[in-house]
Amino acid sequence: MHIKVVIPTYNCSVFIKRTLSSIASQSGDNFSCDVIDDCSDDETYEQAKLWCKPYDNFNVYRNSERKYALRNIVEHCNNKLLEDDMIICLLDGDDYLINNNSLQLISDTYQRENCDVLWSNYETNFSPASGFSNYVPSGVDVYKFPWSSSHMKTFKVSALKNIDWINFKNKEGEWFKRCYDQAIMLPLMHSTQNWYFLNEKLYHYHVDPETTFQSIELQAYIENFIRTRGYVDNANV
Repeated sequence: MHIKVVIPTYNCSVFIKRTLSSIASQSGDNFSCDVIDDCSDDETYEQAKLWCKPYDNFNVYRNSERKYALRNIVEHCNNKLLEDDMIICLLDGDDYLINNNSLQLISDTYQRENCDVLWSNYETNFSPASGFSNYVPSGVDVYKFPWSSSHMKTFKVSALKNIDWINFKNKEGEWFKRCYDQAIMLPLMHSTQNWYFLNEKLYHYHVDPETTFQSIELQAYIENFIRTRGYVDNANV
């Protein structure tokens, strides 16, 4: 079961080497990594390209237009060349894996639990608490349940292919530019009804208070829109 780590990144030159090192240090060899630079105006792309050069399983892409994280992920992972049972692991460009067995643990859990969506627990520099990751009971309406499915966010390619892209866009048909974690995980969980919470800290989430709180009102607005609208299937489009 192959794992592909997807890293949408923007202006992360200070962190990108640490991020990539945490992936290269993973045990096993059944994984690859795709970095998607979203028109950074610092040295993120150049540093990632240079760092990844020795590794055959690391690829770096550069956008010609700004797409933001959600669109980058959805478009990149809907590639027809990707096998349906491939596992996608999402990693932000300023975060890193804290356990060298993170990817192996995720792979083992997918095989053991036969799930389609999985998330783990995590640590953060901003608070000693583990954050928002937690167990979600089966059968609940995830759009009404407290947000619990954060880092590390993972899913099978087949799960994403079953979702109409309208779920990733606002009422004007524009891709969500913030709140990408809920924008992608809630439709995935609702669509598959087959998720699992791995209660181990595998991921370090870097919180930058300045940038986080600058957009907190916009994030709250998008979250409310996503949850109020709920899941949109093909029959209702």
